[in-house]
Amino acid sequence: MKSIGFVEGFFTPLRAWTYIVRHPSVWPLCVLPLVINVAVVVGVWMWTGGFAERLLGDAFTGTTWLADVLRGFVVLLTFLLRLFLLLVAFVVVGSMASAPFNDVLSERVDRAITGWSDEQPFSAKGLMRSFVRTPIMEFRRLMVYALITVVLFVLSFIPLLAAFTLPAQIGVSAAFFALDQLSYPLERRGIWALREKFAYVRRHARASFGFGWALTLIFLVPLVNFLFIPVAVVGGTLLFARIEEAAAAKSAGVPVRRAANEIL
Repeated sequence: MKSIGFVEGFFTPLRAWTYIVRHPSVWPLCVLPLVINVAVVVGVWMWTGGFAERLLGDAFTGTTWLADVLRGFVVLLTFLLRLFLLLVAFVVVGSMASAPFNDVLSERVDRAITGWSDEQPFSAKGLMRSFVRTPIMEFRRLMVYALITVVLFVLSFIPLLAAFTLPAQIGVSAAFFALDQLSYPLERRGIWALREKFAYVRRHARASFGFGWALTLIFLVPLVNFLFIPVAVVGGTLLFARIEEAAAAKSAGVPVRRAANEIL
């Protein structure tokens, strides 16, 4: 069996969508992160809207043309600030809050496809540790991505580098999205260090970047990105299974017993 390439990685979200449609048992786990993110976005938008109205009502009560101009400028500024806070809430709060549910979704798909089973005995303490540790790891990944994004944004103001910052940002986003979704099955197998996850993505760069590019294109579409969060989670688990299947077949010279595409 050949190694997994860019094209198969790129079409992994489509395979993930097919898997979800054919397995109603995972539908509740797909809906929960969507509900959480919608609640976060609506709550932040309503809260910032009320704060902006009070601020404008207290600060701009005049009727002169200058007051109208200043009010219009502040209205635009507060609107942009609300959009920024909305993005922060969606990326940080929403992602961290839904991370444990995404982990459960990934685990269920992992069990069905690869036969993975947790050798550790069940305990309430272990479950609580997982629900705490998963958002923390998600936060670390987000902070690394945010730092790189800020650096590229600053570099975009340098004329000689401006033309390269957008392709670099797209490439970074693709790598981040692939890393983010592959982290669920990797962490399940004891790979928690960020450098080890990056090393895994580098070893399987073609498949990872194909998957990451597809997710980048999807997440650029407003509102659609909400719906495709579970697809990305399932896709990361499917891709991991295909990569491991190909690696096992290559080393053994025969196909592994449970091929990921047989599940679909």
